[in-house]
Amino acid sequence: SKLITSLLGVTLLVGAVSLLAGVFMLKEYVIGEAANRVRQDLNAASEMYRTRGRFIRTALSITSLGSGFIHSVASENVADLSFRLSRMAHHAGLDFAGLAAEDGRNLCRIGSNAIGPATIGPFNPVVRLAMARGASVEGTVVYTRDMLIQEDPELAERARIPMRDNGTEDRNAADETSALVLAAAVPIFDGNTVIAVLYGGQLLNRGEAIVDAVRDTIFRGEVYKGR
Repeated sequence: SKLITSLLGVTLLVGAVSLLAGVFMLKEYVIGEAANRVRQDLNAASEMYRTRGRFIRTALSITSLGSGFIHSVASENVADLSFRLSRMAHHAGLDFAGLAAEDGRNLCRIGSNAIGPATIGPFNPVVRLAMARGASVEGTVVYTRDMLIQEDPELAERARIPMRDNGTEDRNAADETSALVLAAAVPIFDGNTVIAVLYGGQLLNRGEAIVDAVRDTIFRGEVYKGR
């Protein structure tokens, strides 16, 4: 009887240890696979985002190389520059684009403020960086409301995010009026001197184009709880 009890106890102990070990290994495997999937998805999404930034920079670079464009910049032919910028923005899917002189004047841009007197407004950080480096740059930039209005008042309105509390709009909270943009800038040279910077980008606030592209490419129509 004692022998049987001892054997049964050993058997139960071994079984319990095996069960715990199996559960632990399965848990580690499942969590490891999930973590690996998340890491791969994040890497893919990050690469898609960077690719979009490089695409914007490439579109600007190609435009800046045209002899007609360079001639219009040198002569400050605003009407021709505005036409060229609008065409480039349409093909590249840009929300804003413009041309800034070396002294900070904005020569022209797309949108409702396309043609007008050259003005000096809030200095665009991506333009400043391209001028300082003398090379093309791209990245994520914060645009203030004043910068958005200078580009296009409609752009500023699109970027506005109402503050909400528990699903309802909080009338006491100030709306978020600054915006994240994915932007690029390309310097234009006269010899070795930067005479202007061509810039453009895509508004990220309330924008779904990049998110939808990541969803369709990575998750391929997968849904969770009907979404």
